[in-house]
Amino acid sequence: MALSNIEEALERSIYHALRLKIIEEGYLPNIDDYIIDDDNLVIAEASQIDYKNAIANIVKDKGFAVEIFNYSTAQQRGSLKPPRIVVDTQAFLPGLLGHDTTLDYKLNSDGTKFDGNRFVSLTSDFYYSVRLVANTTKQIRVLHGLMVSVLPRRGYIKWYGDTALRPTGNLLNRYVSNGDFSWNTEGIVEKVYRYEIPDVHEIDPEIITSVAPITQIDWIDLSIIKI
Repeated sequence: MALSNIEEALERSIYHALRLKIIEEGYLPNIDDYIIDDDNLVIAEASQIDYKNAIANIVKDKGFAVEIFNYSTAQQRGSLKPPRIVVDTQAFLPGLLGHDTTLDYKLNSDGTKFDGNRFVSLTSDFYYSVRLVANTTKQIRVLHGLMVSVLPRRGYIKWYGDTALRPTGNLLNRYVSNGDFSWNTEGIVEKVYRYEIPDVHEIDPEIITSVAPITQIDWIDLSIIKI
C-alpha cells in the first residue's frame, strides 16, 4: 500500500488559501507568474531577479511585503524576520466519526478489476497553527486581517487538489485557541492561532482484494435439460 499524502494535501490547502489572499491584497507577487525553476539557468536567474524586484516594489508602495511559509527549510520557517505568516502542522488526534469496515468494491482506474477497499474504523482530527510575526502594530493588523479573511472561526476552506480518495468539496475549519509569544525586548510581535480540521482520513483505504469484472454472460436454454 502506497503511503498516504493526506498531511501534505491538508498543509497545501491551508497554505494555498493564505497565499492567494496575500497576493490578492497586493502584499506578495504571484510566484506562478515567474519561471524561477526553468531548466535554462539564464531564464531561471532572470526570473528570480524579476521576482525580487516585484517584492521591492511592493515594499516601496505599501511599506512592507508579507512572506508566507509552510514546510521549506528549517532556517526559513524558524526565522522571526517580520512580517511573515508561518503554517505549522501539529498533530492528528482521534476524530468522532466511525466507518463501516466492510469491503467497498470499486472499479480501478484501469477498468480491469474491482478493488475491495477497507476504510479505517475511525477518522482523525487534524490540528495546525498559524504564526503571525511582525514588528509594528500595522504589520500585525494586516497579518491578522489576511488570516481571518481566509480561515474562518467555523467555516470552510477549499480543498487543494482532487483525487478519488479525497474529499472533492471543502474542508471544515474550526478555531481552537491562540497565544502571544511576543519578544518585546527584541521588538518582535508573534501571535499564534490554533485551528482544527475535523474528521479527515489520516491514511488511505487499504485495498484488501481485487475481483475481475464479469465480461460475458452465457444463457442456457433450460428446455433442453432433461430431469
